[in-house]
Amino acid sequence: MALMKKMTLLKRTIIWLSAISFVIFFLLVWIVWQVRETVRDNGLLHIQKILNHKLDTIDMYVDERYSALNNLTQLLYVALHYQNTLEYDYWDKVSNDLDGNLEIFANNNHFYDIFLIMTNGDIALTVKNENDLHTNLLSGPYRHTQLGRVFRDALKNSKPQISDFYYYVPSHDNAAFIAQPIIAEGKIIAVVAVQIDKKAIYSVINDYSELGQTGQVFASVIREGKLMSMIPMRHSNIKPYTFFDSPENKAIRNAVKGGKGQAYMVDRLGHDVVIAWDYQHDLHWGLAIQIDESELLASWYTMSTFLTLLFFSGVLIVGFMLIMAFRSFVKPIRELTRNAQMMSEGHYDIPLDSEEYDQEWQLLIRVFKQMSVEISHRITQLNDQNELLTMQKNEIKELNLHLEAKIETKSKQLQEYINIVDQYVITSQTDVYGVITYVSEAFCQISGYTKEELIGQNHRIVRHPDMPNQLFIDLWKTITSGKIWHGEIKNSTSDGKYHWLDTMISPNFEDEKIIGYTAVRQDITNQKMIEELAITDSMTGLYN
Repeated sequence: MALMKKMTLLKRTIIWLSAISFVIFFLLVWIVWQVRETVRDNGLLHIQKILNHKLDTIDMYVDERYSALNNLTQLLYVALHYQNTLEYDYWDKVSNDLDGNLEIFANNNHFYDIFLIMTNGDIALTVKNENDLHTNLLSGPYRHTQLGRVFRDALKNSKPQISDFYYYVPSHDNAAFIAQPIIAEGKIIAVVAVQIDKKAIYSVINDYSELGQTGQVFASVIREGKLMSMIPMRHSNIKPYTFFDSPENKAIRNAVKGGKGQAYMVDRLGHDVVIAWDYQHDLHWGLAIQIDESELLASWYTMSTFLTLLFFSGVLIVGFMLIMAFRSFVKPIRELTRNAQMMSEGHYDIPLDSEEYDQEWQLLIRVFKQMSVEISHRITQLNDQNELLTMQKNEIKELNLHLEAKIETKSKQLQEYINIVDQYVITSQTDVYGVITYVSEAFCQISGYTKEELIGQNHRIVRHPDMPNQLFIDLWKTITSGKIWHGEIKNSTSDGKYHWLDTMISPNFEDEKIIGYTAVRQDITNQKMIEELAITDSMTGLYN
């Protein structure tokens, strides 16, 4: 340190700059390494983003298949609904006209085959006319296939789902199916099923536009405890529907079991890769994509070289400028530092004379003095604002107390209104299928049932046998179209008696979709009895 004091300021500046450069060298190495780690972390996010986009593309493809099946069901509904027979002789007559249209529909919507199946299990019509035509899915040779399974699910009116891919003998290939019932007047009259074209799925999944030169896609399921590939692979001789084993198994098995994630690992060829995996619910497949780490880090090498050159160039330029200007900087810097210390201690009167320094320093000193005055003024303002904020805080606190009291009062009033409605208004709510989800106490009193006996039951539990079916058909037609139905209904009580209700039923909407129905009723039993007495003689039963 004593030696340093004997040196000139310029020499000391050179020594310090050399020491700083040495530190900067190691700092640069650390920065480059941190950039590499950042690129690797961003690589995980990038590959997850690619996987999410691919999953979204598959979801869109599957939704389009469901929509196409629904459109096909509607078209065939028209054909079936207005025919008097569903026998084979009818389909033999129309098959020539229908086959061509169905084949065009199948090609346009990526269906390998289309099936029309009678409710007794007979396959009445197909596009491909393979060996399954005119067989029975309840008792025939293909009853245990995935086509048989989705057909039985459709008879139960279950939500359509894509079956797993299994070998299907008539097509001599692995196949998956979707089925949907054709319903007329609440009754299943036939089932439409489609066979998914796996080549179309391959084209969606094996889109490598975002995966560079080394990217690869895995789509797998677990069969017999082993991983089975469901698609052809880009850089592998693994074929679809064959078992395989690789270091990526852990990630792919996790995906097949419903897990998701991303990680760096070594693949079966010994390459460092980044891999992301997730589960595709519609196809029941585990999906994984991977990219070589070397391709992912290609930009890092370029970035590291650029940052190194830029950093050292900046150090040299700044060092040169510091050495050239250091002498004229020392004294004013010291004076400014001393006065800054005084300001930090609360002394804002700056006794610094700017006339003895260069023009630039004169400007800086004047700005420094002006800044000290401004800081003093700001501190005064802040103290005043602090007092004002304290007062406002107390006022807000008092207003909150009054607001909480008002909210509590309004809540009690609202609960009283709810209790009154429940006690005196005969009302109920159902889901879209007519299953009761809520009844008022007044409803229970007039029907003789408890809430536990009614909730979860269909409204038919209180339907009186005297009421005509056509009334309920018109009722459902009105409310399912989003309109309000109003009329008189005769209901039964739990003890076998009856009562008349003036009823208004309105649909409940959520996001412009009907999610249930609400019924409000008025007891008009006495009114109906008076009307009956006015019409007939109570003693003889004859009309007055």
